[in-house]
Amino acid sequence: MLQRRFMAFGLSAAMFFMPAISGAANIEEILQKLQERVEALEKKNIELEKKNAELENRLQKQVTPATTGDTSLAERVKTLEEKSGKLIDKFAGIELGGSLNMTLQGTKNNDDNKAPGTNRGDKADVSMSAGLDATIPVGEMGELFLRTLITQGEGVTRWLPSMFASPNADLEYDDSQIRLVEAWYQGTINLPWGASGDESKHSLVFNIGKMDPTGFFDTNNVANSEDEQFMADIFKNNITLEWGGDDNAYGPGLRLAYINKQRDDLAWNLSFGFFEGNSDEDGTFQDVMDRPFVIGEGGITKKFGELEGNYRLYGWVNRGKHTEWKDTAKDNAENIGWGISVDQQVSTNVTLFARYGMQDEKVATFDHTFSIGGQTLGTRWNRPNDVLAAAYGFSSPSHDFKKVAETHPDYGYRVRESEHYIEAYYRIQVNDQLAITPDIQYVMNPGGDDEKDDFLIYALRMVLTF
Repeated sequence: MLQRRFMAFGLSAAMFFMPAISGAANIEEILQKLQERVEALEKKNIELEKKNAELENRLQKQVTPATTGDTSLAERVKTLEEKSGKLIDKFAGIELGGSLNMTLQGTKNNDDNKAPGTNRGDKADVSMSAGLDATIPVGEMGELFLRTLITQGEGVTRWLPSMFASPNADLEYDDSQIRLVEAWYQGTINLPWGASGDESKHSLVFNIGKMDPTGFFDTNNVANSEDEQFMADIFKNNITLEWGGDDNAYGPGLRLAYINKQRDDLAWNLSFGFFEGNSDEDGTFQDVMDRPFVIGEGGITKKFGELEGNYRLYGWVNRGKHTEWKDTAKDNAENIGWGISVDQQVSTNVTLFARYGMQDEKVATFDHTFSIGGQTLGTRWNRPNDVLAAAYGFSSPSHDFKKVAETHPDYGYRVRESEHYIEAYYRIQVNDQLAITPDIQYVMNPGGDDEKDDFLIYALRMVLTF
């Protein structure tokens, strides 16, 4: 501002001492106009500086959080960030998975073994199952498990004669409906014996809800999954074990287990399960408390150097209504049995397994079953993720069933021999998600009938997991 006044003063002086070209009145008029213009510029400059100060003040208020009551904007933003972080952590803990199983099966030498009501023996057919499951953390030591399932197709089972075993344990329903087959909560309580918190070597685990008991009892490391291992149900579980629930063992129940991992080379557990027994209705959740399926199991995991073995012994009772073969008036009987399941590594690549089961001959079609087999990884031929496996099993018809089978309307043939079963497969692990499995099964004396032809079942299974 001083510079502008100095310039105005210098200009006035210069104009004053310039040679007179016009009169003094003209000079004074010019100076007056210049003075007015300088004052106008000064006024505009003051207004601009004032507006600039107001703008800076507004910007400063936006940068510095304003307060509303006792909570500042910064605190509100911080709270929102914390809540968002917790929500993200919860979603991050959810585990989602699923699978698609497409299986082609066909028969050879089954032409003369026509199933009742059919006019064809050898045939090939396709079945499908797709499942989606979710594991959701609940608190620090609990989780919720949900599993939906959709299946369609009977494969070749409708073309087969009466059998004790089934060639495809993946066949569960045939109506393409989406079902919530499992929905249960699991809680884990670490016991303070000898340690505390996560370091505890002792724990109690309980599960409650709609469950598949085959996932908790009679398990086996190499013979327990119809998607990845053997297809025939005689090699998936002990088929003398009558699980209860619906036709595929799904039903309401409770499981309680004690797990001891005090030693690095030895762990053991005790499990007890209380589930729905056989239902008089088509669905489940019927007479859960009155006619339950109850099972107890003890298991040991032992390491011999780097080789691990698992040994399980269990007993069970199904109090659902059963009818005795020799006295049909006794239609309120129960079924009872026991079994063992063993798997043992004999090398880093080879694992063997065996199962045995027994049930009451008065109500069961077969009262003893045994299976044995093993698997080897493809490490020796540079395919470490591939698996080659084989197994043999037999089911022995019960004494009481033999007496009535020939005259029984559902059977109508003489039962004299055990049913023998052989299966072999090679699982090709294409990548982390896709596996393709060629499989063959051979059945002798189907349903205990030695007059039926032995026959072959060939299969190709594709399983996609994510």
